[in-house]
Amino acid sequence: MADTPIPHLSIVRGNVYPDGTAHINFARHDVPLTPANIDDARAQITSYALAVACDLLHRTVRLTTVDPDGQWALTAHPDGRIAALALAPAARRSVTGEVTPR
Repeated sequence: MADTPIPHLSIVRGNVYPDGTAHINFARHDVPLTPANIDDARAQITSYALAVACDLLHRTVRLTTVDPDGQWALTAHPDGRIAALALAPAARRSVTGEVTPR
């Protein structure tokens, strides 16, 4: 069975800052979080993304997170899974302007 393509839009973006504060952005709305620590912030962000996938859109959504340890591209599935998003290699433009895959 082929995997269903994941739409490029409907992205939940989560940011966790070194001071432990965090926020989520989804559909042009910023949602401030008050986590107890960085791990709690990560859990709140993934819970929010799963709620969007399960309860609001009923489909897989993209989740990007940035925290003091790095940046991740993930997917939140309506069945409750969070998975790494496999990104396609970026295309390169040649000197002639043609696009060639990497």
